[in-house]
Amino acid sequence: MVFLSQPARVDILIDGRLVTSASYEAGNNIIDTSSLPDGSYLLVLRIHDPGGSVREERRFFAKDAQVAP
Repeated sequence: MVFLSQPARVDILIDGRLVTSASYEAGNNIIDTSSLPDGSYLLVLRIHDPGGSVREERRFFAKDAQVAP
């Protein structure tokens, strides 16, 4: 989940590589992680605001196909 004060594009990076990107509305948003690989690792959420500013948030992420969400 990520909170956005205004609509923005959110890129997900793993080890500095872009994995997925999507646009989200302002407010609390659940990020679609279905395309991310199994395992546990650090994600970087790169948030691009309409005004051109960019901020990054780091999150620990774990996904295991053997465990129900």
